Amino acid sequence: MAGAANKRNGFTLLEAILSLAILALLLSASAVAMHASLQSYHENDRIAAASQTARSVLSRMMTDIRTASAVSYAGTCLTITSPGGETIQYELLNGDFYYRRTAPGTPVSYVLIGASEQVRPTVFAVVLERPLDPNGQPYTKSATAKLTLAYDGKTLPLTASSSVRRNQQY
Repeated sequence: MAGAANKRNGFTLLEAILSLAILALLLSASAVAMHASLQSYHENDRIAAASQTARSVLSRMMTDIRTASAVSYAGTCLTITSPGGETIQYELLNGDFYYRRTAPGTPVSYVLIGASEQVRPTVFAVVLERPLDPNGQPYTKSATAKLTLAYDGKTLPLTASSSVRRNQQY
């Protein structure tokens, strides 16, 4: 009976240290997984911001082209003329992507995407399809625009096309 009275309930020092070591390994593994998750989340957030920016700019541009009476492209400047005489320009200049609208008496100009922003434009190119009309004069049938954005050392190229609708009434 004396042996049973001396037996204690509880953990030995070795068992406690071993359980703490296992707990530390499990917490470390959880921290590594959480960190990877957060990095992936932030990367996806940057990609979504870049693609949304490019899509909204290209969508606006294609809408302007669809309703245009004339479209021309030189260098990095796309010029769109509306049937009402309004001129719209999209231009990549010194890393800034500009939008300029000149209506009679009300010029507007602002930067759509700036070079100093997290997502910045690097390439802007437009290809115009210009066949001849029945009178032998060239006209713009369609336009395909490519806009490449850079973020965190990566690039995101997006392309959009639109046809000029000449049969619309304004």
